[in-house]
Amino acid sequence: MPSSKIFDLVADELSQVEAELFHGLNSGIHVIDDVGNHILKSGGKRFRPLIALLVSRFFKYQGKHHIDLACALEYLHTATLLHDDVVDNGRIRRGSSTANSVWGDKTSVLVGDFLFSYSFSLLSAACECSAILGEAQQEVQHALRSYGLNLGIAFQLIDDLLDYVASEEGFGKSIGKDLKEKKITLPLIYTLQNLSGDKKSTVLATLNKNVLSEDKVSWIIRLVKDEGGFDCVLKQAKKYSGLAKENLRSLPSSPEKNALLEAADYVVDRKS
Repeated sequence: MPSSKIFDLVADELSQVEAELFHGLNSGIHVIDDVGNHILKSGGKRFRPLIALLVSRFFKYQGKHHIDLACALEYLHTATLLHDDVVDNGRIRRGSSTANSVWGDKTSVLVGDFLFSYSFSLLSAACECSAILGEAQQEVQHALRSYGLNLGIAFQLIDDLLDYVASEEGFGKSIGKDLKEKKITLPLIYTLQNLSGDKKSTVLATLNKNVLSEDKVSWIIRLVKDEGGFDCVLKQAKKYSGLAKENLRSLPSSPEKNALLEAADYVVDRKS
């Protein structure tokens, strides 16, 4: 998790977000409430709400719509997780059983759709927040947009790397999940680009099998490590994290800016 110093700045707002996330699931439909509560209670870093709240605080926003915006972002993220687990036939998410493994695929998709719909109903509030932020100078808007883009790239690169190197307990989902689903992410892309013809052919033939055994997954993970795939991805993640921090250089000093800078370090250093 990010440093507690980051959370301390928006602790009250995050508590409001957490309460509103569960309040918003009082749909009156038991299965929607049960599935939604299951995935929300299973944890999650609330990283997207955190960044939204920090940016709102940076601009001295005094209203309540930033809470709605933060909730909308988390609902959208949660909905994509529900749908992804159905498509990928996932069984573990954030260290707990996935919703689809408990309630079935159709129910998970239904609840994901509900969360999408609820999120879209909050877009008017999100637009109002955007209009408030739009009063900032254009170069500041561009700086924050670039910050978010580079932060997101760094976050995703580390997510791809953790699929190879994290512990299942710490990561909250099965290790090697991307490999088992034949998802070719940057660690493997880099490795394939640098393998000799025969070894590359062997890896590709292995990936083309209908099912990858645990032994084959472990073999590919070791190969990616030995060929420098881990180091390559970490280097790229640090590059984008550095770019994100550079995007904030022109912004005036403040506790919120420091927290955004620390968030850029967190995405690279995290273990889950």
